[in-house]
Amino acid sequence: MPVEIIHLDNGRGLLVKGYAPLSGNDKIKANETLLRSPDELAKLRYLVIDTESGEFHCSTEEVRIISAQDKQIAKIAPPDLVVVVLAPSDVDFGMARMWQVFAEETGWQTAVFRSCASAGKWLNEALGENSYSLASQGEGSM
Repeated sequence: MPVEIIHLDNGRGLLVKGYAPLSGNDKIKANETLLRSPDELAKLRYLVIDTESGEFHCSTEEVRIISAQDKQIAKIAPPDLVVVVLAPSDVDFGMARMWQVFAEETGWQTAVFRSCASAGKWLNEALGENSYSLASQGEGSM
């Protein structure tokens, strides 16, 4: 299972966790799963994308497809969705930053970090809370 989708905070958040080897097509399939659950997307406050478990190999074209899917998700999810990407390797970080540029059109508040500590701190600040930890346990997968 290259991508696992885990519910957090009673549906307020989602953790999309990637496992090696992770491809652009794996992320495209995960987005397709999300798009089949519009009621759950409409309740989201935040999304955590974690590629820490393995490198993410994605072509520029796949990043464009993922960005187009994100625009579809943005039509369903709340406009103030907070998205944090955990990308510790150089390749993952670069791909995530490229995605972030494409995702600007969604209006989401996004950030990319190399460490859990930095990502968790930013997420809490962005949510105006001090309760979220990237070590949170999921409540089941989508």
